[in-house]
Amino acid sequence: MNLFTGLCEFKMGNAKGSSSSAFLIIGTGTGGCLCDEKGVIYGKDGYAGEFHNLSFMNFKTGKIDQQGNYSSMTALIEIYNNKITSEDKAIYGNEVCDKYLKGDKTAKEAMEEYQKKPGLSKLSKKSLKAYAKAIWATKDL
Repeated sequence: MNLFTGLCEFKMGNAKGSSSSAFLIIGTGTGGCLCDEKGVIYGKDGYAGEFHNLSFMNFKTGKIDQQGNYSSMTALIEIYNNKITSEDKAIYGNEVCDKYLKGDKTAKEAMEEYQKKPGLSKLSKKSLKAYAKAIWATKDL
C-alpha cells in the first residue's frame, strides 16, 4: 500500500515531474516509498522505504527506539491513554482525532505532544488538523 501511494504521488500527485522523492506515510505504523526517475527504489533487500524499522536514539529514555513505534497512530493512542482514566481509553486513532476535532482538551494535549515526535515535528497546526481529519475520515473503511 505504501509503495503504491508513494508511486502515485510521484507519477500523478504532488511530486509529479520531480527526479526523485521520499514519502513518509503515517498510520497504524510508519511506512514510505522512495522513488527516482525509474520508479520505486526497493533497495538490496526490498526495505528501502520501510521507515517503521528506522532506528534512532530516544534521549528521553536513553534507549534505541524505532520510528514506527514512536511516530505512528499507535503512539498517539498511547499518549492519549496515558492522560485519562481507564474507562475512557481509546482503541483506535480516529477516536482520539474525533475528540481533538471536537475540541476535547485531553485530545488536544495528546495531539500537541504527538506533534513533537521525531518525524512529525514539522507538522504545522493546520497540517495537524488536516491529518486528524484524514484519520477520522477513515473510521468507516
